Amino acid sequence: MPDQLYHAHPYNPGVTTREFSDDLLVRRVPGSPIYAVEADGNTVAHMDRPGWWRIFMGRGQKIELADGTRWRLRSMGKAGAICPVIIDEENLMIALATPVKGGYGVEGADYGFSLYPVDRRSLAGTDRWVLREREHEVAQVTRFPQRVTAYRELHIGAALLALAVIKYGIPGEDRFVMPRFQWTTH
Repeated sequence: MPDQLYHAHPYNPGVTTREFSDDLLVRRVPGSPIYAVEADGNTVAHMDRPGWWRIFMGRGQKIELADGTRWRLRSMGKAGAICPVIIDEENLMIALATPVKGGYGVEGADYGFSLYPVDRRSLAGTDRWVLREREHEVAQVTRFPQRVTAYRELHIGAALLALAVIKYGIPGEDRFVMPRFQWTTH
């Protein structure tokens, strides 16, 4: 495992963050239901069988990093929505996605991104998305193939969650609208 994937956390040197700086690609391992996650040319994680039902209604999708750390992609209720979240073995949040008008928010302990579509929607959905931090683009996310191209170092949890969100969406996101105020005069 290359050393550049594990950096000391800026506020707590004992905690490591997992980042990559070029491409993250998710591929199915031939002959098995397991998916390999490759970043910067190295396999950094393996993911269990994916599925909407497993993530939003079941026990979640298992993710095992190359160093043996185990995460789980599942869902939780937040702000009136069922949101996908990546948690570790101690149920601490690694990344959380929430619906926003026209896209999604992806946040973690030390980052916050907006995920917006680049292409117009087709019948199958949008294939290219952009992950932004304030006004800066930090990555391009594609649905087919499942790839995240980072323009700077990016947390693996944020990338995996962005891929899951553009593949499955968030239940009830189409009902996410601002309330209307109707004034009546008597």
